[in-house]
Amino acid sequence: MWDFCAALPMAKGSALSLASSLILTLAAPVLDSCSFWLATSGLWKTTRDCGAAQLVSVAFNSRYPHAMDERFIQLSGTIDETMFRNLAGAVNQGIQARSKCLTLLMSSRGGKNAAAHAAYNLLRSAPLNLTTWNMGIVGSAAVSIFCAGSSRRSVPNARFWLHCTDWNFANRDYDVVEVRAILAELEQDMRLNARILAANSNQSEEELIDQKCHKTTWLPEQALKNKFIHEIAMPVISGAVQLITGAAA
Repeated sequence: MWDFCAALPMAKGSALSLASSLILTLAAPVLDSCSFWLATSGLWKTTRDCGAAQLVSVAFNSRYPHAMDERFIQLSGTIDETMFRNLAGAVNQGIQARSKCLTLLMSSRGGKNAAAHAAYNLLRSAPLNLTTWNMGIVGSAAVSIFCAGSSRRSVPNARFWLHCTDWNFANRDYDVVEVRAILAELEQDMRLNARILAANSNQSEEELIDQKCHKTTWLPEQALKNKFIHEIAMPVISGAVQLITGAAA
């Protein structure tokens, strides 16, 4: 006599496997277009007790075993505190999603040095393999953020812009003490920027300070010669790109 109770677990397992395969086949186009969202939303983590969510997780992970490994961020506009907060949030999301790699696509003429230095330190400390790309222009304070990449690359039609630090004076009077404090801060920022750049190139701090004071522009070929970048190429973007800008954008 056929033992219905004994056969039930086997039938349930077969049905689950069949349902997983069916979902994988039917949902493949949707997964192709929404892979990044599915990878980062944590749908099946928050609803892991739901059978349907488990099936979607099985289908997704079998088709895209490395979909969560890399994240892409476009960093554009003025470097400021808002951009830093947004970047820090994106980095935290990547860490929580257990991403292994972060690709930072940069196009910025610079901004505030304090925000740039904070971003540099954050990116260098994050447990992510960081690649930075110059997608058009990386200038001024943005150069420090670019230096955070363990792999630094540039598209062919781009440039790096170096200049000395400056101060945007408000329409008010400054006494001599305030002016001296501002000058000291400007000199410290230029020294810090040169130190970061020197640590990621074959140029010395003094050479870089001199180039900054002469408002030097490096084309990708010069940056490659200075060992500031590792390659001139075009990036391969294999996932959705998250846009991050500053308050001034």
